[in-house]
Amino acid sequence: MQSFPEPEIQKILADAVQSKSEIPRLQPITASLTSPGGNLVRILTGHNDSVNAVAIAPDGQTAVSASVDNTLKLWDLETGKEISTLRGHKDSVNTVVITPDGQTAVSASSDNTLKLWDLETGKEISTLRGHNDSVNAVVITPNGQTAISVSNSLELWTLKLWDLETKREISTLRGHKDSVNAVVITRTYAKTLLNSHSSVTSVSSVVRFPLPVRKS
Repeated sequence: MQSFPEPEIQKILADAVQSKSEIPRLQPITASLTSPGGNLVRILTGHNDSVNAVAIAPDGQTAVSASVDNTLKLWDLETGKEISTLRGHKDSVNTVVITPDGQTAVSASSDNTLKLWDLETGKEISTLRGHNDSVNAVVITPNGQTAISVSNSLELWTLKLWDLETKREISTLRGHKDSVNAVVITRTYAKTLLNSHSSVTSVSSVVRFPLPVRKS
């Protein structure tokens, strides 16, 4: 609170310092960040710039964070310690997801690429190239075989479908007329959310793209 310039707050702080009462004048009710059922457990530090996204492995033991500092970090959630730093992107890492088996992370970056990472070794597996602008979002199908990425550039708002086994692009999904901000997957469709903002209107719409059936 000492950083607040308001005279009223500064007077309260000054009175608290001068008071000889054993009854505390100011006492926080809760931590600034709380988890369900309790207070803040710990803060994970290590990135050199803002953290854009975080994904937690299915076993709940590790997490992967994506940062503006061009890196991802793998964390041990039990100890709060950094396991490894994943380097390879040339620009801000915008988001990250983890495959259902917990073995692989897929990151999306402003360097126009996606990268696959082996979470056991901390090594890059592959780089997925094809977008012409920043990749803003990525999701993985429940079977872990396919990923869908979202990219926005002027007059070109596209999604791409990727085969995570072959590391190849399957197809490009077109149809939006403005910025695509998110994508979710149902059993048979990829649903994308379009938010178009102007000074006089705000429009939201959903476009559905059928997913290919992959033979086992």
